[in-house]
Amino acid sequence: MSGTDIPDSKFYYDNGRRLMDRQCFEEAVIEFRKSAEITPHFKTFELLGECELRLGRFSSATEPLKKAVQMNSGVRAASLLADSYLAIGEYDLANLAVKVALKRDPTNRTALRVQKALEELMNS
Repeated sequence: MSGTDIPDSKFYYDNGRRLMDRQCFEEAVIEFRKSAEITPHFKTFELLGECELRLGRFSSATEPLKKAVQMNSGVRAASLLADSYLAIGEYDLANLAVKVALKRDPTNRTALRVQKALEELMNS
């Protein structure tokens, strides 16, 4: 906490991480949202999106994951975004997210799995 006893972004982020570690995803979502309101950071958005995915709220996962993809050049958020789009039937958007993820890391397993699922959907 800061010297004024008002929780800062890191306080909420750390709480969210601890809650995720304990599989308390609903509570972690709340903490990550508070953290992002104070200081938007790609990792906060990525973990917020991951919690939404783990709760089965695929549509809710897309916004924070899109922000994470835009804010950082890592592969994880892009692959999670592809997974969430696949789950809600947004196949064109899933394909775009797969392309971003595989451009960042051609060996990313999540992106490759989503790519395969999309190919199977197109061939069926």
